[in-house]
Amino acid sequence: MKTAIIAAVFATLTAPAFAGAVSDPIVEPNITPEMIEVDTAGSASHDWLVPAMTILMFGAGLAS
Repeated sequence: MKTAIIAAVFATLTAPAFAGAVSDPIVEPNITPEMIEVDTAGSASHDWLVPAMTILMFGAGLAS
């Protein structure tokens, strides 16, 4: 009988611990397609870098 009372007390005390969170849930913003901004013009400005480095390396190889 004593263990049943202790079990009931512990069950009563631990039930609120599983009731839920104290703080509000964090809600992610809803991203619509209108909010997405695509910027592809910046990558075209570096198109000269790879050919210039290739020419420089090839020239350095011929000079040595």
